[in-house]
Amino acid sequence: MKNQFDIGNKPLGFYLGFTMRLMRSTMSAKLKTHEIDITWDQFPILKQINGQPDLSQKKMVERVRKEKTTVSRQISLLEKKGYINRRTDPNDKRNRLLNLTDKGQEVIESLSPIIEEMQELLSRGFSLEEENRLKEMLLRICENLLGEDMDESLHDIEKKC
Repeated sequence: MKNQFDIGNKPLGFYLGFTMRLMRSTMSAKLKTHEIDITWDQFPILKQINGQPDLSQKKMVERVRKEKTTVSRQISLLEKKGYINRRTDPNDKRNRLLNLTDKGQEVIESLSPIIEEMQELLSRGFSLEEENRLKEMLLRICENLLGEDMDESLHDIEKKC
C-alpha cells in the first residue's frame, strides 16, 4: 500500500506522537469491540502486575513512567473492577503490594488475541528486515531521550515493556 501522507517538513516528534495517538485510538476501539473493560492506560499496569506478583505501587510508578497520582487513580479503578487487589507490605507498612485477581487474570488472557491483532496491524507491509531496522531506530531514540545520566539502562526498560 502506498503511503498516503506527505512527509513534508514536520519534525520527527510529530510523527512519533501522531503514531502513538493512532495506536491508542486503535487499541481502545479493539478493547471496546471485544468488550474488555480496561483502558489504554490500565493495560501496562495489568501487564506489569501479571509479570511480577506482589509488585509494589512505588515500583509500578517507576515501571510505567507516569505520575504517581495517575498510576494511583488507575490502580484504584482496576481494584474497583475486581482485576487487582492491594495489600499492605508486611515488611513496610507504608508500601502497598499489587496482585492480579482471577478476574484480572482472565482479562490478561483475553488480551492476547488483541495484542496479536495489533502486532499484525503495526507490522503489515514491513519485511522482517524493515521491522527490525525500525526497532533499532526507535531504540536509538529511547537512548537519546534517556541520556547518559539515567541510572536505568535501556535493557532494563526493555525488560519491563
